[in-house]
Amino acid sequence: MKFAKLTMIATALSISTFSLASESVDALYDKARTWDSSVQLSEIAFDSANEQVTSGIGRLLPSVSGSLSAGLGGSGEDLSDAFDYDLDTTSLSAGISVQQAIFNWQAIAGYQAGLINANNSNLQISAAKQTLMMSVADAYVNVLKAEQSLKLSQSEEKSIARQLDQTKERFNVGLVAITDVHNAQASYDQTQAALIGSQTQLELAKLGLEILTGYNDELLAIGSISDIPKTLPNSLDFWVDQAMKNNLNIQISAGSVDLANKGLEVDKAARLPTVGLQAGYTFGSGDAGENWRHSSNVGVSVSVPIYSGGQVSSSIAQSFNTLTQSELQLEGIKRNTRLAIIQLYRTLSTNLATIIAQEQVIVSRESALKATEVGLEV
Repeated sequence: MKFAKLTMIATALSISTFSLASESVDALYDKARTWDSSVQLSEIAFDSANEQVTSGIGRLLPSVSGSLSAGLGGSGEDLSDAFDYDLDTTSLSAGISVQQAIFNWQAIAGYQAGLINANNSNLQISAAKQTLMMSVADAYVNVLKAEQSLKLSQSEEKSIARQLDQTKERFNVGLVAITDVHNAQASYDQTQAALIGSQTQLELAKLGLEILTGYNDELLAIGSISDIPKTLPNSLDFWVDQAMKNNLNIQISAGSVDLANKGLEVDKAARLPTVGLQAGYTFGSGDAGENWRHSSNVGVSVSVPIYSGGQVSSSIAQSFNTLTQSELQLEGIKRNTRLAIIQLYRTLSTNLATIIAQEQVIVSRESALKATEVGLEV
């Protein structure tokens, strides 16, 4: 979340005239949660991963099965006697058996892999929420930027219109040539075109926000420039360190490395013996429910894999390649994250300096405007 926070600050500071109204962003995000399916899909994937954990536990727990059978039989010296069924030869039997794994490292490692996968799925839910949060913030900021751009275009149009009127008046009294009037008219026409473009951009920005959240612009509110900090919180090294520790993409990639490691362990465990405990109890009668016999058994079995046609070796090689690929991807994500943090930090520094400079420009232009108005009055 630290990485997302820095990204959102960079987005906000890229606008030098206003900041986000956080309560509006929160409300829009809540709307997007019910409208967008990405978070819901990740939550379903998490539920599925949890079921895999439950399935892995099942391989370690006892399995119990029961049986029940009934049949007719016949016997005799002739072939026909073998098919001469008599109810007196009815056979009945029932039984129950229990099997419990004593040592099965493949099942144990598989259960541990399920836990890692479930944890990764939970991180992916957080990543999906973070991505949606950033998308909403970006769409919100785009609307605010378009609104501000439209206001600037409207102000510029009024200013140029005033200059055009003044130029026409000066031409009427012979102070300027007709060329100045034409130039002023051309400037005014350009502001009209810019105004139309700003209106279109605002409509498109609002449409983008509505598509993302399923909501209109009723919650939008422009903040104040005083909400923007004048200095960056903490140093660049601090933000890089926080990203290396808390960035969700890095955590998910690291989880993929752990999962690949555990998958390799599962495949190697296929070469190990397995030990199981079996116990059973049966009772039955061979003569129509009389002379019941009871029997029970308890035993330990050991299964030792000897040769599987090279399947185990092939699976191990594939898992090793998957592990290597996951490790390389993790290193790539770390490098890209570090670079992104550095770029965002530099962008923040530049935008803050630009804000301070623009504040001074406003002061200077206000002074110039007053001087111009005094000159016109004279």
